[in-house]
Amino acid sequence: MAAKNGDKEAKEIILRKFTPLLIKNIIKYFGKNQDFYDLLQEGRVVILQSIRDFDENLGVPFPGYVKRQIFYHYINERKKIREYLILDQPLNDGGFCLMDRLIKEERRLEEDYLSKVEKELLYIGLEKLTPKQKELILDYYFKGKTLKSIAEKKGLSYQSIIKLKARALKRLQKEIV
Repeated sequence: MAAKNGDKEAKEIILRKFTPLLIKNIIKYFGKNQDFYDLLQEGRVVILQSIRDFDENLGVPFPGYVKRQIFYHYINERKKIREYLILDQPLNDGGFCLMDRLIKEERRLEEDYLSKVEKELLYIGLEKLTPKQKELILDYYFKGKTLKSIAEKKGLSYQSIIKLKARALKRLQKEIV
């Protein structure tokens, strides 16, 4: 395994391959209001440690080994979270509760967070599309071109572009979810 021998590019490929699994586990075990990027970095460290510690002689496939390591890491991190704040209990400063202070920031932070996660998932999904599918999605959704103009530019029928778009969206949905 090239990554185990110190090949940085091989390590980066492995990290990219397992990023959707990290995101899925973070959302599953910590929800959408945790320190997403910190948890993502911790998961990447677990993957790098897994590369270093993996023993091919045990007969366990590497992807299964990494998946199990990630699972146990996030489960153990989740168990560490035992203290809960009572959000509607008055604080010492005159009767305001923590929830009152957080409610204004909550919407903005949640929107920013979801936007970042959705963008990251979208970029990961776009990389899994064929070059034709990726170009079509970028032209149609990001550059605002019409399907008719894309079809004319590529010398394809309108129906072919519709089918290509449908396949691209189906594959993108599969990759993101």
